[in-house]
Amino acid sequence: MAPFHRRDLDEDLRLALEARSRSNEIHVNRIRLVFLTGLLMLHSASYVRPFAPFPITVPMLTYESLALALAVFFHVRLRGPARAPSPIAFAAFDVVAFTGFAFLHLLPIDLATALYLPAMFYLVLVGVSTLRFSPAAVLVSGAGGLVGFAAYFALKAGPSIQLGPPIVALAVATTAAHLSSRSLLSLFLEVNRKARLERFLSPDVVAEIGEREELLGLSGTRRRVTILFCDIRGFTGLSERLDPSQVVDLLNTYLGSMTEVVFQFAGTLDKFLGDGIMAVFGAPVARADDSDRAVDAALGMLGALAGYNDQRRSRGEEPLRVGIGIHTGDVIAGTVGSPRRMDYTVIGDTVNVASRVESLTRKFGVDLIVTEETRRSLSRSRTLR
Repeated sequence: MAPFHRRDLDEDLRLALEARSRSNEIHVNRIRLVFLTGLLMLHSASYVRPFAPFPITVPMLTYESLALALAVFFHVRLRGPARAPSPIAFAAFDVVAFTGFAFLHLLPIDLATALYLPAMFYLVLVGVSTLRFSPAAVLVSGAGGLVGFAAYFALKAGPSIQLGPPIVALAVATTAAHLSSRSLLSLFLEVNRKARLERFLSPDVVAEIGEREELLGLSGTRRRVTILFCDIRGFTGLSERLDPSQVVDLLNTYLGSMTEVVFQFAGTLDKFLGDGIMAVFGAPVARADDSDRAVDAALGMLGALAGYNDQRRSRGEEPLRVGIGIHTGDVIAGTVGSPRRMDYTVIGDTVNVASRVESLTRKFGVDLIVTEETRRSLSRSRTLR
């Protein structure tokens, strides 16, 4: 598996990863707060009226108070708008905090269980670090646990062959957790990447891109595609006669229906333009019948609109009319934008021509216009005026 660096992610994926990691850390920190608060309260009571199996000292209470204060600080940072500490910082805090706890609290106890108890806690810390979606944090927990436990064991029992089994167990657990963390991270990124692609690509195209990632053309590629523009006629006047909530409901229903038709014919939803739609056939995946699928999608959209208009008429609402323009030509396709947002799109004069063709539907009073370039590229015979 290739090395992973968060800085290599685009902004959307990085923010999604940080949001999930922060959410998990909030849950971990709640447990941390409860544990430290309960421990401090219990030991404070035992300091006043001794009942613990070992004497409670001022350094112990001071250490626990500092750890609790840091946990409260983490809580504020995690719940607030400020950038939270890195997963590595949280992992290091847990290791250092528990190591100090082991040396102050467990080292003085003359019990056999106290000899191996820290190893169990270090194993828990290693497991918790997998929730941080950071393989480096897992290594910090594991390496810190190995060093901390070895030092603790040497001070409590001296050099002994008995140190071997828990050290081996920690090393194996760290390796397994590290591999699991990388697998979880890869799965998280893949699921989020797929969800982002499915915003403008059909599931079949997303599956094909998963097998051939070069299809996205991140550096830009020249392609021959068919562009479809669809726009609601008279929408500005209609929207002025409706309440804002009605306008939003109308657009969501209409655009959702049109998008399903585009995806049905393996088209790419390039963007929504207010009440308009721009769809591309031939990018990022090119097929021999791109123009045919674009025309089929246009006819499907008109059919879906007819069904939607029947529902509107039954509710006493005025029907919608659309204009669709289709043109075929060369474009530059690729993922463009800023580090904060990247989108797959196509650029070129073909896009401008397709948009102008759509606007001609008003002039000629028709629902669909197909240019000569698109007609010539059709692989199936059709009756066109």
